Amino acid sequence: PSYTIHRNEEDNIKNRYKLTAVSGSLFASYESGCGYFNAIGNVGWLDLNSIKRKFPLGPVDHEAHGSTNGMDYLAQIYGSYFVWNCENRLSTGPKANAEFQRVFIDGYKESGAAIGNIEYKDQDNTSIITGLGWEAKFRIPMSYVSMFGDVFLMFNRQWHSRNRDISIRERSLDVPAGKWPIYTPRFNFASGGINLTTTFSRGVSLGIRYQFNLGTFDIKEHFINLSLTFPI
Repeated sequence: PSYTIHRNEEDNIKNRYKLTAVSGSLFASYESGCGYFNAIGNVGWLDLNSIKRKFPLGPVDHEAHGSTNGMDYLAQIYGSYFVWNCENRLSTGPKANAEFQRVFIDGYKESGAAIGNIEYKDQDNTSIITGLGWEAKFRIPMSYVSMFGDVFLMFNRQWHSRNRDISIRERSLDVPAGKWPIYTPRFNFASGGINLTTTFSRGVSLGIRYQFNLGTFDIKEHFINLSLTFPI
């Protein structure tokens, strides 16, 4: 996926950048009785290109531009144990999560305007996040298909981090408030979501998952995932 952000300042000076993220994941799952355990490993490549700033310098506006790359490593384990109505159509139980993330962004040096260019050294951050919450799973019996899903809500805490963001500033070093965040520590935040899966004949399954993160400093994240599973 990729996206471009355009920001207009009060003086109508436009700045922009484009972030393209490509990632690959490995997923493992184990289920026994009333509980389950999942593990995910993810490696992502970050390409920040088309970075452009326009800023006033003397009587005229100047433009600076550049690009950089980075990596994002993530390992996550989570699971639930359903203590109420384990084998029934509706069951609930506690849910736990642990996550390790390491983000690297290579050094960045602008070109264009000779005066006022920005140069950064390599940036990195490490975080460990744990979470506790509650999950409910359900089954909806139907004639020709089988539908099931789960709903969860968790409180998460970031235990280890340098507590700093990784960002590219919009204007000059004299304006520290204006920046594009690439990675921001989340500290304490709530997360929740819903997962729905429909299984058709011959074992073919179609699933959709939605998750949100709400955290410190009004950070909001929304994720939507679609999945198609079929036997080999």
